[in-house]
Amino acid sequence: MNKNIIYVFLVFLASCTFQKSVIVDPPNLCNFKYEKEKNLKIASNNLSLNFQGNYAFSKCFGAGLNLYSGAGDFNSKSGSFNGTDASLTFYKHFNEYVYFELQTGYGICRNNSSTNYEDMGSLLEYGVRTTYTSNTTYQKTFLQPELSFTLKRISINSAVKISGLYFNHYYYDYNSWDNSNGDEEVLTTEGSVTFNNKTGLVIEDIKEFKFGDCFFIQLVTSFSLHNIQTGTATSYYGGGYMSDKTINFSNPNLWPFKVFVGFDIKLGKNKKPLNF
Repeated sequence: MNKNIIYVFLVFLASCTFQKSVIVDPPNLCNFKYEKEKNLKIASNNLSLNFQGNYAFSKCFGAGLNLYSGAGDFNSKSGSFNGTDASLTFYKHFNEYVYFELQTGYGICRNNSSTNYEDMGSLLEYGVRTTYTSNTTYQKTFLQPELSFTLKRISINSAVKISGLYFNHYYYDYNSWDNSNGDEEVLTTEGSVTFNNKTGLVIEDIKEFKFGDCFFIQLVTSFSLHNIQTGTATSYYGGGYMSDKTINFSNPNLWPFKVFVGFDIKLGKNKKPLNF
């Protein structure tokens, strides 16, 4: 019963963040244990669903396919994001406790969603309401080394995903409404950025904790290595007169920290463990 409560809490935690212009999807860590292994992983965060399929076609090489789709948040009834990537994996078991793999791959992503965020004050009556809107299409090539340590009841997996992005089209819009001082003095802040055919580099630090052979939780910290273009949001009050408040935001824009939960299913029967 206590374990089930923990699982429910982790699922709730994973539903508390959303996507911005660049999609931070659940990372695919193969972690092959059996000869000719085929595994299916299902992971989720917010209103998104991720399917990962991996196949170890030799004793040191495998291949993977990653499909993901979802909405910006519970209020995004007309927007969605989706993407897919394929990878080739070199893997090696040093012994029964230590495992290494190196993935390289290519993917295509599209994010056409709008996310509404409200702070605790606005949930009551007054506070800040923010909307992030994206219409972005990009391609990515990535390199992802991973080192895994297996203990008695848990595997601790650490990886870094380095993605080179090519933006066919990028649009990101930032809007906020602040009525903290009452409905008579609403501060509106608006700004957007649009560009085409530019490149960027995104780094994702991945920590995965896998309990037994099935349930896992992933913690992903992401950041863009450089700012492609700075956006400026200007502010004005409800009466129409301008404020001296401005907000600068870097692009590409992505959520810096996300939590994912999921399940790993080993397919097939009579699975033969790999020789270490």
